[in-house]
Amino acid sequence: MAEVSSGDGWYALVADDDDDFRALVCVALRRAGFQVCEARDGEELVERYAALRILTSQHLVVVSDIAMPGRGGVAATAALRNASSEVPILLVTGETSPSVLDAARAAGANHVLSKPCDGPTVVEAVRVMCS
Repeated sequence: MAEVSSGDGWYALVADDDDDFRALVCVALRRAGFQVCEARDGEELVERYAALRILTSQHLVVVSDIAMPGRGGVAATAALRNASSEVPILLVTGETSPSVLDAARAAGANHVLSKPCDGPTVVEAVRVMCS
């Protein structure tokens, strides 16, 4: 893939049950040129990902919290990996125990960021994954 300096041509799907953090990430990604779709939990993430794969020809990238009600980020990542081995997936978490990080990587996350983190940090991680 070509290096990504802006989000042009990329659609970011952002899932987090924390409205403030989700909004922060979405604003940062939009400012970086990404189109953005939001989800409040892992179930909604998987549903919207399936719809976006049909509705858009743009490249997709996923940013998701790990700890969400219902289907969490690790379970959603595993479901997305079953649908596509290609989609870059960034998981963010306030829980940094080795078991959580191992589960995230085993499910197929390309990268894991620890919270708290800011919008530019998320954008940079997404750019690296998309390159």
